Amino acid sequence: MPEPAESEQYIVPTWPDGAFNLVALEGGFELGPCTANSWAVADNGAVTDWRDDGAHPIHLRVRMQAGDLLYANNGDMGEMTYRIVPVAEDGVTSAPSSSAVDLNAALRALWAFLDSGPLTPTIARIEQELEGSQAHELSEIYANHGITPAALESSLVARDRLGRINDIIHALAITIALPAILEPDEVLKRPSLAAGNDPTRPFDIETDRRIAEFKMSRWDGHDAARMRQLVKDFVHLAADHSGRRAELYVLDERPRQFLRTSGSTMAWALGRFPPSKALFENRFGDLDMPISHFCASSASHVAIIDLRPLLGRLIADA
Repeated sequence: MPEPAESEQYIVPTWPDGAFNLVALEGGFELGPCTANSWAVADNGAVTDWRDDGAHPIHLRVRMQAGDLLYANNGDMGEMTYRIVPVAEDGVTSAPSSSAVDLNAALRALWAFLDSGPLTPTIARIEQELEGSQAHELSEIYANHGITPAALESSLVARDRLGRINDIIHALAITIALPAILEPDEVLKRPSLAAGNDPTRPFDIETDRRIAEFKMSRWDGHDAARMRQLVKDFVHLAADHSGRRAELYVLDERPRQFLRTSGSTMAWALGRFPPSKALFENRFGDLDMPISHFCASSASHVAIIDLRPLLGRLIADA
């Protein structure tokens, strides 16, 4: 592809390596299978499609990769927005959707935005720079911070595809840890890998020898909800009367320290969980009992295990 002259109106694209379609986000219109060789650069720097059906001057606003958006002026058809979609082996391209877009490519613009620095100070700087600005001054601010339509699109894809990231972390941590936790000949029942429990599977892990819960949240100083959830699971482990070992795996020293030292009452911890509150009263008695007293007495048999050293060794050995 020839090198274009510098132009304020046109930006040189970086095309995907393989064939791709340009699929309009509205109306289902396609320009059909393309490759980087389908395009040429006119004397004025305009990127132009020179295929048999005519020339389409393209006004690019983002670097082009599979999954990115392209803004094109198609003559009488006016401006249209396309998504770059890889061509399937049979040459057919399905209707564009976030699920059809390669996740790495779709998130590239979001990574570029996040690479500018920690999110909170970055947002603060953008707010400061926008204060007092006029419309013609915004493009420079946006360029400095990676604010592009593609970054917005990437953020939407991330929310759609990664909205259950806590479930992913929970499932992966349990499954990766299991080979190091289980003893020879220990037999698993069906685990509960997603956050929350199926009523028929009250614990994350059940075997013929143990029951276990995994709490994978990182505590950050605003942990009241995490504390309550921790105590609720702790109570259910302590209340089990099957004779199996009970284990609570955490991802930090702070949850274990909280259970061992907290003067808050079980009534506070279980107040939002009526079934767990009733279970505690039935099995252990007075809800005014401090959490630390419960941990040292009725729940003393529940092992509280920091999972970080184990996961750290497993990840290092991978």
